[in-house]
Amino acid sequence: MKVQSPGKIIGLIFTLIGLMFIGLGIILTSVNLRFLEDALETTAIITDIETYKTTKGSRRHRVYVEFSVDGETYDGRLGEYHSGMKVGDTVTIYYDPDNPADFRGSGVGYAGYILMAIGAVSLIACASAGLISLGRKKSRQLLLETGQRVEANIDVVYLNKNVHVNGRHPFVIRCTYMDPVTRKVYTFTSENLWFSVDAILKSTGIKSLPVYMDHHDPAKYYVDINPLKAYLGN
Repeated sequence: MKVQSPGKIIGLIFTLIGLMFIGLGIILTSVNLRFLEDALETTAIITDIETYKTTKGSRRHRVYVEFSVDGETYDGRLGEYHSGMKVGDTVTIYYDPDNPADFRGSGVGYAGYILMAIGAVSLIACASAGLISLGRKKSRQLLLETGQRVEANIDVVYLNKNVHVNGRHPFVIRCTYMDPVTRKVYTFTSENLWFSVDAILKSTGIKSLPVYMDHHDPAKYYVDINPLKAYLGN
């Protein structure tokens, strides 16, 4: 059974969210641009600003305005807010000449671009993380193919409390190897492991793991956890 790490799942989620934001941004921008093609510009007066708190405790504002078209008065919620706004101020709005009650604030043209920017940032972050992961995989593969293989004794298994996903911490294995010639001791640390390492070690009696070291730089190594993964789902 192949175990998907939380990192891969989170990366997929953020990729989907990024694509969703970009899609919504494109749709919103298209709708707003069509609206602005025929919309007319006028000035409205801010009649009220309501302040409220969300369920998370952050402050939000609702801005209400009033304006006149051909002697008839219209009012409604503006749909945008900035800290400099106050009751009595005038703001620029755009309205549908066939239905003046349908109006937008001066920021109407930017909302879609903001959504697309958020989506793009999310995708760039995911792509960067993917490239880093790919680089690590290539480095690991090179070590598996050309590195010096040694058998390192498992010293301790602990939780990496610097990393947590949904309240979970990954396991990390620390192991050591003593060079029989130089008597020098090398300490190795595994990658983050998102399965119950302790349970497998207790049930299998595994005491050591293969480690692949760079011949020229022992600081570059890979702790091979495949002997443990072979028991997943058994």
